[in-house]
Amino acid sequence: MPERAKPSSTVIRSQRRELTRRERGVPGTQRTTLDSSGGCNSNSPDVCKFVGSAVMEGPQREGACAPTANCNAPTDVNTTTSVTTPVPSGVIGSQPSVPSEDDIPDLYKTPPVPVITPARRLINLWKRRSEQGRTEEQNDELISAALSKLTNKFYVIPVIGPKGGSGKTLLSLVCGLILSEHRNARPCLLEANMDWGTLRDLLGDANPRTIKHLLTDLPDVDRAGYGALQGYLTMFGRLPVMTAPTNPDDMQALTPGDYDKVVSLLSKHMQILFLDCGTSFVNRISQYAAQTADHTILVAAPDNPTMRRSIASAHYLASSRYVSTYREVMPDLTVLGEKRDLTRVAMGSMTLAVNGIGKSSKEVPLDYDALAKQLPDMNGIVKLPYSERLEALINTGRLDMEVLPSPYRRQAKQLLATVLTKMAEGRN
Repeated sequence: MPERAKPSSTVIRSQRRELTRRERGVPGTQRTTLDSSGGCNSNSPDVCKFVGSAVMEGPQREGACAPTANCNAPTDVNTTTSVTTPVPSGVIGSQPSVPSEDDIPDLYKTPPVPVITPARRLINLWKRRSEQGRTEEQNDELISAALSKLTNKFYVIPVIGPKGGSGKTLLSLVCGLILSEHRNARPCLLEANMDWGTLRDLLGDANPRTIKHLLTDLPDVDRAGYGALQGYLTMFGRLPVMTAPTNPDDMQALTPGDYDKVVSLLSKHMQILFLDCGTSFVNRISQYAAQTADHTILVAAPDNPTMRRSIASAHYLASSRYVSTYREVMPDLTVLGEKRDLTRVAMGSMTLAVNGIGKSSKEVPLDYDALAKQLPDMNGIVKLPYSERLEALINTGRLDMEVLPSPYRRQAKQLLATVLTKMAEGRN
């Protein structure tokens, strides 16, 4: 019997790879080779390309099987050939099967997974572990409950005060940022400060388009919808903000009617509008804000002179003298496009925010019991602390919800809970 030719190096490498796969337990392809004599050098004597799943009969050699009557292997092969045996589907190396429609998951039915940042995780942990955190969580629940009742209507909340530097603009931004974290709140901030406000400085890189540009393009923007309106807004986190002109002549040219057109447009897309007002109660823009308000936040610094002016301002807005004085000044008052007579501001629709407590070491503590007696019908008095970290964040332009100091954030939420709960009661 003639001596069989030695297998080629390619066959040897293939056999070694298959042996390595088997030792590692990795399924692979069964390889069957034909040598020059027509026999198949299968790695397994029980598997043959030409017999299929049947066991070959006949003389067996180590690592090879000889062709028999049951073997369909060609006998006239002169060169070594390598044939790959298919591997059953479902194992590594098989051809991918096409899934049916029932096997394809419907991604639209899968609920989205919220992305929670490390800072947000710390805030949530702090809420669960501390008494102050649980109080803040209760305020969040009060805000959500009030917002669920304040639906299908547009609300205006002016933030006003008789003295500059009390933090009206900052408080407006913080309140807007907090509400922007709640579903269906849709807050917005509109600058109504004719006294050189600091809103653009706090925003940093603000949109150069202002209320003046919006009034010029108002018909086209109203017709195009919210997508066109976004071109006039500055996004501060999730809070949309619209600024006033920086040119004093352009600002002085704006009338209550102009502001009413802008507010009417915003009422179609927003739910709660904060008005960042100036210090002067006598200008017409501030009077328009007071007349269109559903609730007013009166901001005061924690010193006795400012507090006396704030108390006097609250009593004046709620008096008949205010009505008789400004009814002649604003005879053509329109609120959301409807003509309205000027009325006094109810004391129950005002909340006093004492902002910046503890800023100065020489600060004389206020007697809040005596203050409450002087404002018996006011909705509430909320104290907000001073924070050096907050001031540094403002100066560097890095203010957002995740870095907002927790003492100030907690009290700002208490203020919003006090205001929105009163508005929800009036809604009922």
